[in-house]
This record gives sequence, C-alpha cells and structure tokens, in this order.
Amino acid sequence: MVFFFRHAVALAAMAASLVGRAVAGPASSAFVLANAASSQNLTFALNVPNNASADDMFFYLSGPVSNSYIAVGIGSEMAGALMFIAYPGADGRKAVLSPRIATDEIEPVYTSDVQVDVLDGSGVSGGILTVMGHCHHCRTWKGGKLDFQSTTQPWIYAIGHDDGLHSDSVTARLRQHVKFGDFSLDMRQATGEPGVPNAANVTAAAAARDGNQGADSATRTMHALFMLFVFVIMFPVGALFLRLFGMVRAHMLTQLGGVLIVIVGSALGIKLSTVYDKSKNFRSGHQIIGLVVLCVIISQAALGLIHHRLYLKNHDQRKSPIRWAHRIIGPLVILLGIVNGGIGFDFANSSRSRIVIYVIIVVLLNLVFAAMIFVRVRWNRRKSAQRNPHHGGLPAPNPGEGPHQGFQHSQPAGALPLSTLQSGITDAAAPPLYYPPPPGQPKTR
Repeated sequence: MVFFFRHAVALAAMAASLVGRAVAGPASSAFVLANAASSQNLTFALNVPNNASADDMFFYLSGPVSNSYIAVGIGSEMAGALMFIAYPGADGRKAVLSPRIATDEIEPVYTSDVQVDVLDGSGVSGGILTVMGHCHHCRTWKGGKLDFQSTTQPWIYAIGHDDGLHSDSVTARLRQHVKFGDFSLDMRQATGEPGVPNAANVTAAAAARDGNQGADSATRTMHALFMLFVFVIMFPVGALFLRLFGMVRAHMLTQLGGVLIVIVGSALGIKLSTVYDKSKNFRSGHQIIGLVVLCVIISQAALGLIHHRLYLKNHDQRKSPIRWAHRIIGPLVILLGIVNGGIGFDFANSSRSRIVIYVIIVVLLNLVFAAMIFVRVRWNRRKSAQRNPHHGGLPAPNPGEGPHQGFQHSQPAGALPLSTLQSGITDAAAPPLYYPPPPGQPKTR
C-alpha cells in the first residue's frame, strides 16, 4: 500500500511539472502599448532559442487592423534598425510581414537578407491583425545586431495611418507613421525553449515612450492646399481680373503672389519627397511635371513683367511675340498644374473619394468662371451697342489710336450726316460732317 502511495506521489509531481512547463510555454519577453480608447492594444513578444548555434528567433505581433500597418524594430532609432512591418493582405484576411532596414528617418526598404516565416494562427480577426513569425538570420544584419545578453535591449515601434493599406507585396509603399515610440526588452528573459512566445508574459523591463508624428501630415497637407489653391482658384481669378475687368494691378499682384505660393509649395513637396523610398529619386510623373511647371511659372512671371514694361513704352503691343507667348503659356500651365494635382492625389495613395471630390471642385469652379466670362461678354456687347446704336453694336473708335486708325467713314465734303441718311431725313441745310485733315495739312472751313 505504501509502495503504491509513493509511486502515486511521484507520478503526480511529474505530471505537475509537465503541466507547469506546458502552461509556461516558450520563454518570452513582451511589451504592450495600451490603447485607452479601445482594447485593441499593440502587443509584441519575443522568444530567443537557447541554442547557441541558432541565429533565429520567434515573435508575436498584434495590433488594430484599422491602422494601415503596425511595426517594431531593433534599435533605439530608425537609422540602421531592422524592422518588422505587418499589414493586411489584399483579401483583408491574411497577414503580410515585411522585414525592412531603415537607413535614416525615411521609409525603410525591404531586405531579402532576412527571412521571416508567417506561421499558422496569423491573420485578421475581430479587428485585430496578428502575426506569429519565425525569423531566420535576424540576430545580425547590415548595419546592426541584436544583443541577446542585454537586459534592456532597445526597440522601437510605429503605427501607421488609417488609410486602408491592403497588399500582398512585401515592398508595399508606406506612409509615415502617425504614432511611434521606443521600449526595451529583457533578452535574457526571452531566451529559452524555442517557440512562439506568450504575449501575456509582459516583463518588468518593458517600458515605452510614446510620441505622435505630425510633421509628415502637416507637410503633405500644406503642399496640397498651396498648390491646389493656386492653380484651381488664384491663377484663374488673376487672369479674369485682366481679361474681364481690365484690372492690371490686381492681375499683376495676384499672379506674383501665386508664383510665391507655388515656390513655397514646391519646396514643401521636395522636402516631403526625401522621406519616402518611392519619391527620393524624383522619378515619378507627378514630381517631373511639378518641377517643369515650377520652371514655366517663374518664366511666365518674367514674361509678364517684360511685357508690362514694353507696354508702358509703346501701347501698341498687338504684334509683340512676348505678349502672345504670355497669353498662350498662361492657360496651358494652369491646366497642366490642375492635371498634376490629380496625379498627385494618386501618387500619395489617396482614397478614390478624395480624387472624385477634387475633380468635382475643379469642374464646378470652371463652370463658375465660364459663367462669369459669358455674362461679362454679353454685358460688354450690350454697353457697346448702347454707345454706338448705328454701328450695329461695334465698339466706338479708340481715341488712343488716332483719327485715321479708328472707324472712319470716307464721305465727300458737304455730305449729309450719317444719322440723317439713316433716319430718312433729307434736310439739305444740315451741316456737313467735319473730318479732320491728315497730319501736316491746314484746316479748311
């Protein structure tokens, strides 16, 4: 009886030990960024196999799928960090994990030197994106290494915008993060039996410093607002000041102000281009067209100023090539800028709804401008007809063109006034029209 009792106790102790191991699972060190607004936290847990010859590690990464991506990286800053970036696949259900290396505070670039296997259990469920990964050859990489003896190994994290990124490509384009920070992990705590770590095993060494990133969004917004305002509203209104109302000074000030805004907006765009891998080489259509438009806009302003100075010296500029170049290039560069605005929305991966709204705004404003032109032309014709009722609505002679360059009617001396002939009155005593003699001849009575 005692014999069986002793064996029963030994078996119970062995079973308890096995159960304890099963419950404990693989070694892990974890970090959790709590989301006060919801229960959708950013969670990362790491496991380093205790096999000295291995160069692998296992990890667990999860976060809200409402953000375009979630990411963690090894290191205290982006420059030189090996990053693991997760986002939903094209079908919205599977998880895609992209290992990337950041060379600076810019969009990290995909690296094929690090291989990550996405394990079973990964995917999107209940609004949470989960990745269980097995990383090969990721303790060292070009530009850095993981110190798995450290009790305070620095890491960084980032959360993307809510722009609905869904892609199966490991090189998918990313917008700059909307939130970022850093934390530390106890690598000794993470070292042990290999396997996907337990995310609930949050270590005391895990700490976070949260930060919000607004520079990218502010720069992007200001670039878009400046350029769209100038090409969709300011430049067209400046042209209407001159063509419809003859307001030379308002035209000049409006267009020169627009040129300054274009220069500032272009500078913001150039600065923004250096942040992203897809734009840092300035090879996209939006960037090339934008630089061409910038050069043409500056040249157009110079042509306008030259034409104005020549006009002050000689009012007759109807055959001036500068005048015609200025009038033709202006509308064309405005149209090119408006088209490039639509290309820019697509280049920035903006939603289709934003592009549609942009097109609607452009069409509506152009209809307003067209209506203004139509009303003004009709008004000019009506006023001209009231001033010259016997000329079929033709404009009156321009006093600045001289007596022999306007609308003249060659009638012999002593002829009846034109108004008398048209009204049917034949009063022979009516005085003849007076026609000033050509320059150099004396006046006759």
